[in-house]
Amino acid sequence: MHFALRFLLFIAPLRLRASAVNIISHISSLTAHLSQTRLRVSAVMLFLIISLSSMIAQTTYPIRTYTVLNPPMPYSLSAFASEPGRMQLNVVVDDVALDQYPVKFSLHIQGNGVHLYTKPDLQQQPYMLDGGLTETVTGLDLEPLFNPNNLIFEGYSRNEYQRNGRLPEGVYRIWVDIHDYYRGMKVSQSFPGMAMIYLTRAPRLSFPLNKTEVNPQTEPNIRFSWMGTLPTDPEADVYYRFSLWEIMPTGRDPYEVARVSQPIFSDESNDPNFLYDMGMPPLIDGMSYAWQVRAVDRESRARFQNEGFSEVNVFRYGLSCVTPQPRINSVAY
Repeated sequence: MHFALRFLLFIAPLRLRASAVNIISHISSLTAHLSQTRLRVSAVMLFLIISLSSMIAQTTYPIRTYTVLNPPMPYSLSAFASEPGRMQLNVVVDDVALDQYPVKFSLHIQGNGVHLYTKPDLQQQPYMLDGGLTETVTGLDLEPLFNPNNLIFEGYSRNEYQRNGRLPEGVYRIWVDIHDYYRGMKVSQSFPGMAMIYLTRAPRLSFPLNKTEVNPQTEPNIRFSWMGTLPTDPEADVYYRFSLWEIMPTGRDPYEVARVSQPIFSDESNDPNFLYDMGMPPLIDGMSYAWQVRAVDRESRARFQNEGFSEVNVFRYGLSCVTPQPRINSVAY
């Protein structure tokens, strides 16, 4: 009897300890399950947020615009509108339910650190669109958008543009957004056109080379030559103005001479060379001369680097006198 009682007293704690261990094990399993559930819920929530963000980013607009630019690109803003066929806007209305839908336009020109865009408060007449149709809007229709006074300038001031008459050289994206006329919200997905705006290289002088001498005995007539220019606009009509100066006194800065002095001779040439012959003002033996060429477009369509001016080269007409060096033939002792 006493032995049995003691056995029971010994066994009871073991069973209680086993039960406690089982309970703790169940609690740990439940905690792990809850943690995994929370992770699954968090993953699902993250997936939903990403999906929603993607859906928002891929908003479908009822209208698409395609800006078409036909090279060569003009240098001035107004030329995009005034030159026939230079720019057009294709407007695709995908929403067939739209009928005489009033809209307004917003121009964007961006690139090379510059961003020009239409002032939000610009007054425009409503432009009507019908669903299911594609319309072509010409640059002339968008002429007010290219007026510098109707644009906000960032990265390049309006004063700089008006002073230079052009945008800085570079590659630009040009596009047009469409907005609901009354509510002002954007209702189009816009596809830009690309515009490469670069100045035409100025002439580069070839002969006579800079700081060389011309021998009048072998070259009584001098054929000045230079590398011509190649404007991108096929309607440009380029000619060259050749100018020649005396450098007095000797050693004077040739650029200063060209800037402040009248040339002793100037003429025009349609070709990248000019023959200076005996019928022109005679050159003085031993005198130094400066010469320069400027490219000019008769149609005023091409824009040149350095306003079309080449560098200034210098040459001496006649060979320098070489001071004779004494020669020792023998030594007497």
